[in-house]
Amino acid sequence: MKPKVRILADGAVAGLLGAGAVALWFLAFDFWRGHPLETPCLLGEVLLHGTCNAGMPITSASVLLYTMVHVAAFVGFGMGATWLIDFAERESSLLISLLVFLGAFEVFFIAFVIFLGPAVANAITWWSILVGNLLATAVMLAYFFGRYPALGRELLGPWLGVVREGISAGLIGAATVAVWFLLYDLSLGQPFRIPALLRAAILTGLRDPVMLRISGAIVFGYSVLHLTELPS
Repeated sequence: MKPKVRILADGAVAGLLGAGAVALWFLAFDFWRGHPLETPCLLGEVLLHGTCNAGMPITSASVLLYTMVHVAAFVGFGMGATWLIDFAERESSLLISLLVFLGAFEVFFIAFVIFLGPAVANAITWWSILVGNLLATAVMLAYFFGRYPALGRELLGPWLGVVREGISAGLIGAATVAVWFLLYDLSLGQPFRIPALLRAAILTGLRDPVMLRISGAIVFGYSVLHLTELPS
């Protein structure tokens, strides 16, 4: 069993990396929507006042409060995951508990936003939270695999090469589709129309293409969804 100080330190570092990944994702997401720092401000307002409204002024107090809670939550999660990993290195059956723990992490934040009510759920899209959590999980697992090589061997084993090849093939496929539709849209004089149309249809229920308004946020949002299809 590793020293408790090392376990806590590894968990804290993993949590900070995960929190940083989510923060960078929402910083980019809000920037492309034309509302920098809106997401942490909205969530900070919920913590301060129990409610929020899209389009409200950005306040440093709300952003700072949510950032502190955000970092503390991820550090706590990272420490919990590291404790499970340490035990799982000696008892492989606990790997199931680790996977359940990671799965619960993905669901918790979406459920939390839904619990806060329709005003918050409408202001902060569920899929943006899911993407942020997936990025955080990937970053934290990469760190854990580096610090605990036995974890990677136990979880992936001979499938590691298959996973690597699958990701490479998925990236090539995603890039091929993206380039094809870019060229197609350019030939029609409407760059990025197809990714914007698909994003609007999937996430906002748009049914009339005439109503489509192409923006960087819409194209960026669909591009992220497009890449998350890699495992399939």
